[in-house]
Amino acid sequence: MTRLVWLFLTLLGACVCAVQVELDQSALELVDKDNIYDDLLEALESSASTAVPETGFVGHEKVGEWVDTKVGVGRACYVDPSLHLVGTGVMESWGLHASGTGSVRMLVLRIAGNHKYTIVGENIVDVEAGDGTYSVPAAHQIHFLGGDVVGWCCETPGVCPSFQEVDDRKVQVLQRPLTEGEKVTVNEAIHFTEVEKKRFAVRGNFRMWGDVKPVPKVFGPDVVHPLGHSVSPSDAQLVRDPTSVQTAFVDTSLRFDHVGIVAEWVFFGMGEGTLHLQVYRVVNQTRMALYTLVGENVIQARPGFVHYVVPDDEQIRVELGDNVGWFYEDVGGLIGYHQESSTFAIRRAEPSSELPVAGQQIRFGREIRRTYALQARYKRPRALGPASAAQSFAEGVGLNKSVVGSESSFTIYAQDADGTRKTSGGDDFNVDVAGPAALDVDEVDNGDGTYRVTYTPLASGVYVITIKLGTENIQDSPLHIRVASGQTDPTHSVADVPQGATVYVPTSFFVESRDHFDNTVATGGEDYSVDFVGPGPVETDIEDAGAGSYKVTFTAQAVGNFTLDIVLGGKKIKGSPFHVHVEATLASASASRVQGPGVEAATAGENATFTITAVDEDGAVKKVGGDEFKVSVAGPAGITLNGTVHDLGNGNYTVRWIPTMIGIYYVNVDLLGAPLAKSPYAVKVTPGAADPTKSTAFGNGLALTVPHEVSTFNIATKDRFGNIRDRGGDEVEVHLSLPQGTSPVRANVTDQQNGGYVVSYQVDKSGNWTVTISLNGSPLAGTPVTVLSKGSGEVSASHSKAFGPGLSWAMVGANATFTIQAADLYGNDKTEGGDFFDVKVDGPGRVKVWFVDNKNGSYDVAYLATVSGSYTVLVNYKTHNITGTPVTVEVEAGPTNPLMSVATGEGLLGGETGSSHTFLVQAKDKDGNIIRRSNAQFDVAVTGAGPLDVGAVDNGDGTVEVSYTAGNEPGVYAFSVAVSGQNIQGSPYFVSIHEPGTSQTFVDKKK
Repeated sequence: MTRLVWLFLTLLGACVCAVQVELDQSALELVDKDNIYDDLLEALESSASTAVPETGFVGHEKVGEWVDTKVGVGRACYVDPSLHLVGTGVMESWGLHASGTGSVRMLVLRIAGNHKYTIVGENIVDVEAGDGTYSVPAAHQIHFLGGDVVGWCCETPGVCPSFQEVDDRKVQVLQRPLTEGEKVTVNEAIHFTEVEKKRFAVRGNFRMWGDVKPVPKVFGPDVVHPLGHSVSPSDAQLVRDPTSVQTAFVDTSLRFDHVGIVAEWVFFGMGEGTLHLQVYRVVNQTRMALYTLVGENVIQARPGFVHYVVPDDEQIRVELGDNVGWFYEDVGGLIGYHQESSTFAIRRAEPSSELPVAGQQIRFGREIRRTYALQARYKRPRALGPASAAQSFAEGVGLNKSVVGSESSFTIYAQDADGTRKTSGGDDFNVDVAGPAALDVDEVDNGDGTYRVTYTPLASGVYVITIKLGTENIQDSPLHIRVASGQTDPTHSVADVPQGATVYVPTSFFVESRDHFDNTVATGGEDYSVDFVGPGPVETDIEDAGAGSYKVTFTAQAVGNFTLDIVLGGKKIKGSPFHVHVEATLASASASRVQGPGVEAATAGENATFTITAVDEDGAVKKVGGDEFKVSVAGPAGITLNGTVHDLGNGNYTVRWIPTMIGIYYVNVDLLGAPLAKSPYAVKVTPGAADPTKSTAFGNGLALTVPHEVSTFNIATKDRFGNIRDRGGDEVEVHLSLPQGTSPVRANVTDQQNGGYVVSYQVDKSGNWTVTISLNGSPLAGTPVTVLSKGSGEVSASHSKAFGPGLSWAMVGANATFTIQAADLYGNDKTEGGDFFDVKVDGPGRVKVWFVDNKNGSYDVAYLATVSGSYTVLVNYKTHNITGTPVTVEVEAGPTNPLMSVATGEGLLGGETGSSHTFLVQAKDKDGNIIRRSNAQFDVAVTGAGPLDVGAVDNGDGTVEVSYTAGNEPGVYAFSVAVSGQNIQGSPYFVSIHEPGTSQTFVDKKK
């Protein structure tokens, strides 16, 4: 007869998977003990686990936002009882939302009492801030059993899974703070002291036991251990359980005292039905005890004695302290019991409409007194042989990776030659770790066949871990592990900052992240800041070059000493602050450039400017000054000049030089004695602006002109240095004017476009014309000038004229003169002589005439008369009288001559005393001509017998009347008349004065 046995395996409430196993009816009957174990071993060894493993996860769903955990200075361990595992399997990966970057130790724990848990296994996970999934290598995956729970320890202070506050008594975590330096290890029991209502962002992804090491290599066939109460094939005293169906029971007295697997069940059935034979693991022992269902075997019960051999793939793995229990699915599958039990051992759960699921936590009520006819028979590990190097292996994070400065660990698992894990210590395992630096290895014999190995590397790099049992390597030994550097320590990080740099030239150096032990940190992402302080701005750029290296490129924009600070996280790196001296690049003479008008053309008297651009030997234009450029200029006639170089401070230099003479100049530009490319530069210097003080006018038209004829002269413009200009365009104005105030004449100016100007003009009158010349609004040097305009051609009598004193007055014996001015038909005075004028002077006497040609169009005439009187002066030209003639001229006598002047009158004859008398003095010239106007002074003196009262009056007509009155003294008196001390003709005159009635005394003048 064939019966079906169903195994229900549910993962976190997921679908139920059924595996059908066909068993022979005889398997349900009591069989020979040895045969049972032989058959079991054969079945286990032939049942290579080829089933596809089931996978799942345990964790909390996110509701809202996660809150970052800040543990503070210390560290802590947590366990979340709500994250319990079901069945048997391995932990493949971990999912976390971490509060920062660091290490978290993920744990699988097993209950060991109230708030007390034992660490089953651990994975050290290097996490980054935020969400992340971290795979666990197969060699390090933790093996778990149903009822185990998830926990963790925050290795890095402040780095832990994030959480959410909850108000659910079913969701809580237990916490255990760790003191400084305290560490927890596998197999260590931890007592958790604090309770927090939080949902942590933790997820464990697992795979149910499929290809894990097969059971036959763990449990042997030689020993089977019964656990339970005696079961007899016939027991009339057993009572049928009156309990309703779908009720779970746990027998606290049936506690496994060793690890093992349940191979058989023996019980006394009270009917036919479905019975769940179970193993429970205590969660807590209170009045309402809480247990976790580890596993179960579901069978079809029948009345009477039943001996059930559990198929290989349904055997339940038990741990020390697990309890036997069962569940009634229906009313038929009941177990008989003895009611007269004296021990409270049975706990019963409340009925449930749902079938139990492995991993489910079930709460049981108070204990009751019953003894059930039930027995679980389990197999313990068989006796082990000595450890085998070929079968022993090592697992742990410390074989996969390590971090400098952090303790790393792994576990050596001792197994015998059959691959059975040993449960005792004492084996001679030796561990050697070789790498970049020597390190100490600590090996601890846990006494259970495992050996915990710890080491703390201080240098990063690849290490070789050699594990030997005696002299032989264990599995996979030697192993290679890469030790990563620790977290970046700014105080140990370094930079190759150069001591010097060149302004405006990008300069690079590298910052190398190092940990506290001076190992290069191979990862990037650090936020370094670079701050320069100095005489000018500095542009900086930081590039993550990978492998913990950062390329810093800076470009200083000023010359001088700079201080450089490199900071990470508020701390300066090793050697900071640094000092950098920035200097200018050396300009290259061959590469530097010259440009500007000052090396192409120049103007006399004006600044000739150009620019020198400093370029270094790499062709980069300099941005700062300081170069020693010199400029010299060689010109015509041996002229040498020095250019003025002005450093602009930005790599450019302005140069100024001023030529004064026109011609070709050669501009030499050199740098420290080396000429620049294309130096010297040939520069043509042209004249400057016209300077009136240096420009000149020349030509016949500035000396002489002829009325009504065009005259010309030239103007040559020069600059202020006397250079003759070679271009026109100036403003030139020329005016001519006569002193008499006639209207001025404006000359015509022709620009020759070569610096010269031709001036032409025509005047209509003779005379001295004033010529004014202005150049660009200013008088030309040497101006104004006077230009003589003189006539030419036939003399015109009507326009010619005579003038002079000889045409209005003359004096006998003195030349009387006048001038004849010849004029042409336009009334212009002639300027040249050669003409004949007829001059006649007619009067009372003969007149001598002189005529002189002055060769300038004027003629001087003089005439001399010896007889005074009226004369007619006549000048004609070709029988035509010129203007002003004829004219009558009174010729007066000459100067008074004493010898020719005479005195006459009765007063010279004498008279009686007391009488008055007069006589007249007549002035005559040397020719005896009576002088009608005389300026001569006649002096009259009288000597004689007594004084006389004498008076003299000038009549203004050449005569002087002398009067006297005779005194009372008769006698001869002498009258002397003189001019300029010389007596006139007949002087002195003797006059006789007599008394009345007497005769006149004769005066003999000869006396």
